[in-house]
Amino acid sequence: MKILELGCGNYKGKGCPYKGEVIGVDIDSNSQADVVWDLEKFPYPFQDNEFDAVYSHHCLEHLEDTVAVMNEIWRITKSGGKVFIVVPYGVSEWSHSNPTHRKFFAYNSITHFTPPNSNKFRLVSTHINYIFAGFPELMSWRGRLFRKLMKPLDWLINISPSYYGKIGRFYIGDADEIEWELSVVKEERVR
Repeated sequence: MKILELGCGNYKGKGCPYKGEVIGVDIDSNSQADVVWDLEKFPYPFQDNEFDAVYSHHCLEHLEDTVAVMNEIWRITKSGGKVFIVVPYGVSEWSHSNPTHRKFFAYNSITHFTPPNSNKFRLVSTHINYIFAGFPELMSWRGRLFRKLMKPLDWLINISPSYYGKIGRFYIGDADEIEWELSVVKEERVR
């Protein structure tokens, strides 16, 4: 499986749910990127249908034109390919405390790119993480223990994300991140 990781930084492939060859792209030439590229410059330097999957971990919130980025992801991913996106939960402290964040996302933000709004992607799953799931800083034994202790909150939040977003977060606090898995939909042309 050929996987493109957007904004790989120095942790290329870490947390990626797919197995295979990971090609990292990042604007920082000092990162582990295989391709140094400004992700706000379109089109991306990849062929149509080049990748089996795309992984983006805390990158999309740094980019201005979310629609153009999603169109590029669709273009470079094969039909039936998977897309896994992780972003900060839009009202969390983590989301607002980073001055390089340009966008804020809610649980349903991805629905702009799925039916009935668009036919380019199909939503496979959505999950809210109460505590950051994949940051290397939380990989110590204390971080792993803390995440395990908070797992019941993940379960509770994901029973009804809408209820959590409207009322629940005022009682248990803001979640840290949202994960979306999508499948790329491309119509096959009949000859």
